[in-house]
Amino acid sequence: MGKADFLARGQWNAFCDRCGEKRKSGDLKKTWDGYYVCPESCWEVRHPQDFLRGVKDDQSVPWTRPEQADQEVSNSSWATPTTVPDGTFDNSL
Repeated sequence: MGKADFLARGQWNAFCDRCGEKRKSGDLKKTWDGYYVCPESCWEVRHPQDFLRGVKDDQSVPWTRPEQADQEVSNSSWATPTTVPDGTFDNSL
């Protein structure tokens, strides 16, 4: 005869969902995910990380400016080959 092969009024034989051991229905515990398991060997407490809530991260900038309209830039202020001084990186000519 096994561990659960006896008469207990109001209880019935059931199997552990993890290890498959035969137990009485009153001996099994229900886990957070709906399984009925042995309290001695298969029972696990729900992890505390499951109860944490995320904090909303506001990623907006504190202030903004409207986008400026495009402006034309004249080419006369740009450096040309004739305005670039000759020389080397160590300032010797």
